[in-house]
Amino acid sequence: MTKQALTRMLRRALVAVWLMPCLAAAQSVQENTLKAAFVYNFALFTEWPKKTSNAADSLTICFHADSDMRDVLGALDGKPVRNMVLKTRVLGALEQEVVNCNVLFIDRRDRHHWHAIRKKLAGTGVLTVTDDEDIGRGGAMIALSLSGSKMVFDIDQSAARQAGLVLSSKLLRLARTVR
Repeated sequence: MTKQALTRMLRRALVAVWLMPCLAAAQSVQENTLKAAFVYNFALFTEWPKKTSNAADSLTICFHADSDMRDVLGALDGKPVRNMVLKTRVLGALEQEVVNCNVLFIDRRDRHHWHAIRKKLAGTGVLTVTDDEDIGRGGAMIALSLSGSKMVFDIDQSAARQAGLVLSSKLLRLARTVR
């Protein structure tokens, strides 16, 4: 192998190594955007009890200030949901402020607070959505995950019913599993 060929190969390898984090970051952004689209559609296909704490003309999606989903969920602000407008709310302390939400997105950063959050939400009519496997197994109503290159979700319908929520049959049919 010539010195020039070796130099070209080394340059390509360095460029590839340099691009890997950039490609991974781009994939993460696309994945988060897709998750946000799912969260929006979950809001479209959920019926809340009439006694929800928010104004009748809005639906609030809440998420932790440190969430990886903060930007993409924040971009949903102002989108229409049936005859309401979607509002987004950044929460500082999830355990304290969750009852004022219609949808609560919980991620891995909230794992150590999940038990307290779940207790606080009992019977409040808040739809809980997560992308964390542990939280999903621990009682969140909808758990998002990647299966190969596809985004899938699992539903805990009994948790939704206990909260007074009705999930559309269309949503139930699209779920990977319903328990």
